[in-house]
Amino acid sequence: MLTHDDILCPYCDIPMVSYRESKSSYAFGNPKVFCQECHHKNYDPYCNCENCKKLREDQAEILRQKEAKLNDAKRQILIESYEYENSMPISIDELTIKDKLYICSLLRTCLSEDFKSINPLSSVKSNLAPTQQYKMNIISYLRSKLIVLFSPSTSLHSIVIENNEIQSYYPLDVTLKLNASKEQYDEVVQDLLHLNIDEEINNETKLELWYEIGLFECLEFLYAKMDEYNLPSEHVGDKTISAIKESLKDFSISQNFNFIWRAVTNAAAFYQKSSVSKNMLLIPFQDPLSEVMKKPKQKIGM
Repeated sequence: MLTHDDILCPYCDIPMVSYRESKSSYAFGNPKVFCQECHHKNYDPYCNCENCKKLREDQAEILRQKEAKLNDAKRQILIESYEYENSMPISIDELTIKDKLYICSLLRTCLSEDFKSINPLSSVKSNLAPTQQYKMNIISYLRSKLIVLFSPSTSLHSIVIENNEIQSYYPLDVTLKLNASKEQYDEVVQDLLHLNIDEEINNETKLELWYEIGLFECLEFLYAKMDEYNLPSEHVGDKTISAIKESLKDFSISQNFNFIWRAVTNAAAFYQKSSVSKNMLLIPFQDPLSEVMKKPKQKIGM
């Protein structure tokens, strides 16, 4: 047993000791020293002596307290943001047809049983829209018009707070609330949940919504077929989207499904019969929609 007068135990303040080892073990200047009193091992970063275990527990508790304090501050920012935005509640009479259809669809898909909150889209089985991007568009649209607000109880992981402000959020993960006054809240929810559009929707609005829904339904079908045949969806870009939009002017959604199916199966067959790379089958374009389809969590800046 060797005593190392120059190495003191950080807890007991006495010289540490080590077992005699071969001369080669000292060549690297790292003798395996330990304390005979508390059994602290100076060479082991994961030392399991009572003092080290307590030190790690104390450090973990300090981190928990800091995180709890930070979360409390973030929660307060959420509450203040909600109270400020809720001071300007919506009026159903001022909502457009598009506003009403969007919020009605969202409420029917995600409204909680007690009417108090709109659950995250990622937590419900019902499908609000054909693609992830369309879902994000709807939430972003309703948020931009303050028709829905961030619930004070939403997960702190669903929002990004920097410099004491909400900078961005994950639209599929946030818990929302309808921006209605406390006095009329239940009534407004009921009216929008069981929407009854008395006024006639003009043909221009109908066509706009039909094109919007049709485009994303065709994109959903396209991505599904490409995935089925293991074709690279990241190359679907503006050119393809533009072609679908143009085709929807003359053909129904089901007819476009048929065009898409034929195009994908022909591309897959061409790949099977030739040595060409799958990446050569489509012209590459930067496409935000394909990125959304691949990434489960996307955030939107405020």
